[in-house]
Amino acid sequence: MKIWILSSSSQTDSTFLLAKAAKKCRLNCQVIDPSHLHFEISQKGHTLYNRNKKVALPDLVLPRFGWKTLTYGLRL
Repeated sequence: MKIWILSSSSQTDSTFLLAKAAKKCRLNCQVIDPSHLHFEISQKGHTLYNRNKKVALPDLVLPRFGWKTLTYGLRL
């Protein structure tokens, strides 16, 4: 199972502990900064990019937005 934790920092206590618990359960977990994600939507479908690289959608997304990324995260 592929999990993304959307957080501007992997070093915050809650984000760090969530990622650690997921990895302990042998889940594929990544902490992704939501400001690095963008969608491209067209008539043919949609594409998700992380740091301008095309990525596949994860099975689960855990949003962990702080005040720095709240507005952007809500739009995403």
